[in-house]
Amino acid sequence: MSSTRIRNANILLVTLKALGNEIAKNLVLAGIGTLTVVDDGVVREEDLGGQFLVTEENLNQSVCSHLLTDLTAEPPVTNAVCHRESRQPHHKSAN
Repeated sequence: MSSTRIRNANILLVTLKALGNEIAKNLVLAGIGTLTVVDDGVVREEDLGGQFLVTEENLNQSVCSHLLTDLTAEPPVTNAVCHRESRQPHHKSAN
């Protein structure tokens, strides 16, 4: 019963810093149905120590696209969706 619920679950993560990276990995390994990530960041030098799937070769690449590609390369199969929109709130002008 619980494995069916995991396979049918849809999870949203906002940003993939060190903690989000670990959460994403564990969800994929558990066989989560769909993992959607919103992150507009790129791999920076300070990310190299805290994110296990990034290397110097990934500097200035999209964090979201790179990590989801690597995380979903091996079974169990997880649908992965990457949204690279800004995480900053949008403010409308008062004009």
